[in-house]
Amino acid sequence: ETLAGSGIIRICGERAEFPPLPSTAPSSMSRRAEVWYFERSLAARLVRPLDRRYSLRQLARPSPGRPIALPRSGNTRVVCFTDLEDKNLTTLRRLTSRTPRVRLIGVSRNGNLGEPAPGCFATLPRKASAALVRKTVDAAFANIELAQRELAARTELKRAEHEMEELNRIGIALSVTRDVEQLLE
Repeated sequence: ETLAGSGIIRICGERAEFPPLPSTAPSSMSRRAEVWYFERSLAARLVRPLDRRYSLRQLARPSPGRPIALPRSGNTRVVCFTDLEDKNLTTLRRLTSRTPRVRLIGVSRNGNLGEPAPGCFATLPRKASAALVRKTVDAAFANIELAQRELAARTELKRAEHEMEELNRIGIALSVTRDVEQLLE
């Protein structure tokens, strides 16, 4: 639920602020995908090598008792890194589950990879190689693209089904009508 004009989204009693992004000049280039991470987090070291391929955005750590402040992603595809031991992990999971163009990657302090943490696209150890981080982030962005294509295909399928139902109704009406002149009008 968005509180009117406030830039704050309330999720299950928790608040997450989305301050407006600074305006930028229009560009002829398409917007690069973004990788978000929190300052002084385990992810800060992991994301540095990605700066040539993606736009990196360091996010301020929330103050105790204050909501997480995340920029609006708009139509930009985003992969957000978070420490799995972070107090705000639950809120981040909720935010990313409601935002189709965002994937969450958890960073494990103890290096335990196993299955990805609930709500995370993937889990990486804090000492992951640059190649593993790059491949995981590439896979997360590919997953976003695939989900967008699936949504577009489902939307097109619903449109085509509706159109076929309408054509069937027209066909039934035509087969029932005996007056050709009435049909031509």
